[in-house]
Amino acid sequence: MLIDGVEKSSQPSLIKLNRCSTMQANVMIQVILFMILLSAAAYVDIKKREIPDGICVAIVLVSLLDFNPVHLLGVIAALPLLIVARIDSTGLGGGDIKLTAAAGLVLGFEKATIGLIVGLVIILVIHMILYLFRTTQSREAKPKGYPLAPFLMVGFISTYFI
Repeated sequence: MLIDGVEKSSQPSLIKLNRCSTMQANVMIQVILFMILLSAAAYVDIKKREIPDGICVAIVLVSLLDFNPVHLLGVIAALPLLIVARIDSTGLGGGDIKLTAAAGLVLGFEKATIGLIVGLVIILVIHMILYLFRTTQSREAKPKGYPLAPFLMVGFISTYFI
């Protein structure tokens, strides 16, 4: 077919198709591994109340499957957690901060921030519901903390698909 006096093929080049399918495969592998690693972090956080560094490092490595330099700014999404941890070191662990920073490399700043907000809103709603159904006697007792990773997992996975 002639376009502007130049012979053009009506079929896309094999190189473009191959590159496109490789990128799609990388994204699919990335999302599957990201969900598995976030689930593992949530499970360990529920059981042991800590998030292993290896899971965070693995999430950072998963971010390289579909790397975008703009996603480096996603690490900034962990800054509010870091500030809270520096002010009050009793409630928020370093694993939650590292998990948020690692997820930020996969999601980018905007999605990581939205995921963080979604996770924090979910934990707030659950805390309010549990507080309303407590007896008066248990209200006087000091409330125990919640593992944050399961809620972050829900927030980050939901925003991955936005």
